[in-house]
Amino acid sequence: MSEWKPIDTVPKDGTWILVCGVDAWPPMPVKWHGDTIIRNGPDDYWVGFDFDPFDMSDIDYWMPLPPQPIVND
Repeated sequence: MSEWKPIDTVPKDGTWILVCGVDAWPPMPVKWHGDTIIRNGPDDYWVGFDFDPFDMSDIDYWMPLPPQPIVND
C-alpha cells in the first residue's frame, strides 16, 4: 500500500484519494471538483462521497485509494 504524501503534492484531476491531518481523523475519501486547467474559481472545491464541499484546511497528507477487492463468483 502507498505511503502518505504531503498535501502540497495532492492531485487535482478528479481522482478519488484519502486525506488526513493531525486533527482530521479518520482518513476521508475526497476528490477535486473543478477544472483547474481552465479555471480555479468559486466552483472549484474538494468533495467527499456525499458531494458536499469538503474543508481541506486541517488536511496535511493524502494517499491514493487502495484498489477495490476482486470478488470471484
